[in-house]
Amino acid sequence: MFIQCKYILIYDIIMVLLLYSDAINAKNITKFAGVVENITVYVSEDESYFKSNTALKSLKLNISWTPSNGEKELSSYSVMITSMLKKTDINRTECTEGFAFYNVQNKSQFSILVPQNKLLGDISDIQIHPNCTYKIQVYANPRVKPIRKLPEVIYRVPECIRHKCSCADAKSTLPIPKVEVIRQRENEFEVPYKYINFIYELGKGQFGKVYLGSLNNNKNILIAIKMSQCSDACNEPEARHQLLEEIKIMKAAGSHIHLVSLIGCCTLPNNPICILLEYMEGGDLLAYLHYRRKIKSGDKLLYSVEKTISKCANIVENKNDNENLYDTIENQQFIKFAFDIARGMEHLEAKGIIHRDLAARNILLTSDLTLKISDFGLSRNGIYVINNMAGKVRQLPIRWMSPEAICNHAFSSKSDVWSFGVVLWEIGTLGSFPYANIQDNKLLHYLIQDKCRLTCPNTVSHNIYKIMCSCWNMVPQDRPSFAQLVLNLQILKKSLHSMHDASNPCYAMLLY
Repeated sequence: MFIQCKYILIYDIIMVLLLYSDAINAKNITKFAGVVENITVYVSEDESYFKSNTALKSLKLNISWTPSNGEKELSSYSVMITSMLKKTDINRTECTEGFAFYNVQNKSQFSILVPQNKLLGDISDIQIHPNCTYKIQVYANPRVKPIRKLPEVIYRVPECIRHKCSCADAKSTLPIPKVEVIRQRENEFEVPYKYINFIYELGKGQFGKVYLGSLNNNKNILIAIKMSQCSDACNEPEARHQLLEEIKIMKAAGSHIHLVSLIGCCTLPNNPICILLEYMEGGDLLAYLHYRRKIKSGDKLLYSVEKTISKCANIVENKNDNENLYDTIENQQFIKFAFDIARGMEHLEAKGIIHRDLAARNILLTSDLTLKISDFGLSRNGIYVINNMAGKVRQLPIRWMSPEAICNHAFSSKSDVWSFGVVLWEIGTLGSFPYANIQDNKLLHYLIQDKCRLTCPNTVSHNIYKIMCSCWNMVPQDRPSFAQLVLNLQILKKSLHSMHDASNPCYAMLLY
């Protein structure tokens, strides 16, 4: 209140002096300095205003003008600033009443930065705040009482200065957002290394080993533990990197019935990198196919027993003498296997993940022969190109790779589709080695120049081989997507079931 009264008193004194000076000069002066033009006002971008916690902090206004064109030589410029409180500003604590008067003695100075005078200590003679309104008047001296109104500018300070904003009235102008917060535990998959119990080794690869194990010594729930372990210390950083990438991809892939589930991981320093996976007791698909090949070639007694039973089973026997019971079972199992793999890959395709190493050896089985895709060590997000690095040798599964992947090291979902066709061929041949008679360095010529493909296995139908060949189209865009492959296999699956239902020899057509 004291400061506001003082502002009013100073304003009254200044106005009396100005009027008195005008009255005296009017007697002796017939010419005056003139009226200034083009008054321009803008706020100085002072970010320190928003950083200060002082209650009496103030922005600064830069006021400029064009010199007067009066007939008498001027002696100075006068600048008056008055705060203007509008109805909307009454409840704003930052917008306060105030008045300031400045005299610019330098005749060649046509601008001023205000406020600059101090009344008491650090208190400015007027305080400039965001979103508040001020009236600015400028005139040249000496002057007589003007016939017309002094030039003035009404200026409202912006609410935001550069990227800093005043939030004084945010509650009254901004809606309160409703946000649904989903709390997710950070590093939810991280498992302390001390909780991992190793039982025995299941297998090993280029960069590590896989063990059967459990968590917290709970042997009722078995897990597979994949960990980095290299005999060559130089390869250890690369092995750790590969496993960390695999963990990242598996987290991004999420859960699916035809993907091996990620249970947890161990990535803390000073311990081996471990990936904890669901244990697949059926082993890998390639080993299962080789096991079936041994049964097919060796167990003639089992075949004769099953042939007798099949006459009252939901199994259709082929009429050709060169096709036996196993071929018929495999035809049904083939469609199921292909469908399981396609559905898993369809999920990865939708997530934008490229497997890059789809093969029978990287597909695992449950106890009920459900297939799940595993081994994401070479997987990547999005279309992926391997950059050539001098002196670095990469081991890649070229016999499962598409021509563009072999030539240009460019991988996409369409290159995974090519690999899927090779996996179908593996299933049809009970795990044979692709292009067994072609050397690695001649494979591209065989595929591109000779335009040759893997031949149709004896146990595979024409419709299935047609799907395989569509996966091996030279133009990647002309290959089907995994979503389309799922639809195609569903059609084959339904037609196979309907054929079996109509051909069961245990039932006859009777009239009621």
